[in-house]
Amino acid sequence: MADTAVSISQTEEMKKLDNYIEAKMKEIEASKANDPDVKAKVALQTKYAEAMANANLQDMKKGQKSESDQNRFGAFASIVLRSNNDKTKALEIAERDYKNDPFIVDSFKALSTGTPSEGGFFVPEVLSSIVIDTLNPNLIYTQMGSTRIEMSGGNMNIPRFDARAAATYIGEAKAAVSSKQVIGNLRGSSKKLSAIIPISNDLIRNANPSFSGYVQNSLITTLKLKKDYTALYGTGGENSPAGIKTQLTSTEKIGSSSTVFTADTPADMLGALMAKDAPMTSVGFAFNGWHWKYLYNLKTTTGAYVFRDEMNQGKLLGQKFIVSNQIYSDNLAGKTAPTTSNYGEMFLGDWSEFIEFVQLDMELMAFKEASFTDENSNTVSCMANDLTALRAICLHDFGLKHVDSFIMSTNKYSAT
Repeated sequence: MADTAVSISQTEEMKKLDNYIEAKMKEIEASKANDPDVKAKVALQTKYAEAMANANLQDMKKGQKSESDQNRFGAFASIVLRSNNDKTKALEIAERDYKNDPFIVDSFKALSTGTPSEGGFFVPEVLSSIVIDTLNPNLIYTQMGSTRIEMSGGNMNIPRFDARAAATYIGEAKAAVSSKQVIGNLRGSSKKLSAIIPISNDLIRNANPSFSGYVQNSLITTLKLKKDYTALYGTGGENSPAGIKTQLTSTEKIGSSSTVFTADTPADMLGALMAKDAPMTSVGFAFNGWHWKYLYNLKTTTGAYVFRDEMNQGKLLGQKFIVSNQIYSDNLAGKTAPTTSNYGEMFLGDWSEFIEFVQLDMELMAFKEASFTDENSNTVSCMANDLTALRAICLHDFGLKHVDSFIMSTNKYSAT
């Protein structure tokens, strides 16, 4: 009888907590719907949608096939570059050079009355998705099953369970011990990611057919490398999202630069994660190419491969894995095979607990007379080199629903 009373009490408590979280999420959705920035964005995207529908209708009336979205992305980016951020000039170029494509013309008409968040050109969703939909499936965290949450106004707070309720056995006619789950808070605060793509003005002036593919591929590569690295190692604070390593405590970090990586290391990590009571919804390993080589070539004393058959199926210890050289190894910079003096890191987690808060997928701005710093830390002048810098702005943040849903192992390499 006592156990039944406790069970009923726990069930009622869980229902109250579920109702509490559901109410909070409804408050968040309501605030998003009433946010002026969100309303402005929705209005602008509605204009874009109407323009696209009108363009497709005109093509159908003419018996023509609609221009591909990829070509339109190139045209949109080209106009941004040629106008040098002047919305009036951009509309003039669109009306002069793309008069047969009402979507391009109407898009810049909509922009002339819209107010993008950063003062640049708010890319229509139908066009930005060309880059975003190609980029996202290739990111470490999205491939592993992360969660995406739209964020308005630059900030969002969502409730989370920081501690679980505890059930207890009690004696006959004894009062049940009260226990409550601790409600914490996960906060997303928008950070600005800037990707700069230098483009030859000859390419812009000549309207080269390869322009669209060049811009698209450059954007995808640049954003992927930065987002992947930041998801793992972002320092946090005012200007950068906090990556997984930064958010983990010493409890979730195992090994050291002097701990030798062995065939047991992946199992040690998986066991440590299972001991944390993680949801285990979308579990996976992430490691660099040197770890992959070691595991793939590892043999038993009789010459049988330990993990190869399983790894050929995309699994390690029954869990999916992903290989990325954004994951730290102290020999990666030199691109040399590791020796026993080198060490690297490996991640394992329930990636459904990794959250990306997104305020703005993409906004474009062009700079003809600016200077930028290249990957070798050299200052490059656009004017001196006859370049235009196309800057893509993304506003987002990262968060972990529970830090104990991830394990990071640091290990010294074995002889390879």
